[in-house]
Amino acid sequence: MSKKTTNHNINVSYPLRIIIGLLLSSVIGILFTLLVSVLFSYLLSNSEMISGYSVIYLIFSIIIGGFICGYIGSLYLPFRGIVSGLFSSVLYTIIIFLLLFIFSKGNLSPYSLLLIFITILSSSIGGITNVNRKRRK
Repeated sequence: MSKKTTNHNINVSYPLRIIIGLLLSSVIGILFTLLVSVLFSYLLSNSEMISGYSVIYLIFSIIIGGFICGYIGSLYLPFRGIVSGLFSSVLYTIIIFLLLFIFSKGNLSPYSLLLIFITILSSSIGGITNVNRKRRK
């Protein structure tokens, strides 16, 4: 089995590098999603913003988290941008879907499928953005 070197000068095997990239990108994407969601929740509770816009805030936080997930995933995954974004969004999408399922008490709607589509799309855009950024250097 051949050894590859990551950007951090750590020798890891090819499949291990992919697994690390998937886990790291998903965890960072989830953390950003939670951070943006907490920020919006704080703004809603401490201001006179209309709470009917909470769905828009949720979609925005998922877009930001998905983009970060795809961007980070393309740093570690040796695929093209859209493929690395799709691969890195798998675990992130599963976690978001499980959280939606838990908080909606098992009542999933077409809205949930829309959120999954948005998550996959934003992760792919994040992967494409990072690959295009690398090519310009």
